[in-house]
Amino acid sequence: MTEPLPQPGPEPFVPDQHRWIALAVCCSALFMTLLDVSVTNVALPSIARATGAGNSGLQWIISGYTLAFGLVPVLSAGGSVTTTAAERCSRSAWSGS
Repeated sequence: MTEPLPQPGPEPFVPDQHRWIALAVCCSALFMTLLDVSVTNVALPSIARATGAGNSGLQWIISGYTLAFGLVPVLSAGGSVTTTAAERCSRSAWSGS
């Protein structure tokens, strides 16, 4: 009798070497955001004197600043992805493929 051929198994998992770079970039971005929000909290008394804002107004200032600071990297990354996709689409449309 013939023996069945061995079936190929799943390939062993090989982790990507760039994952540590991505982790370092994400951690540094998180650190910069926390540091920036901390600086804003330290500056609250000066902001309150300059704007005459009360506690509620200061909370709005912190929330708006944090939101704006958090959205800039997201929007800039999304913009570059959108630009790249648009260039590919227009290139394929003009080439007829």
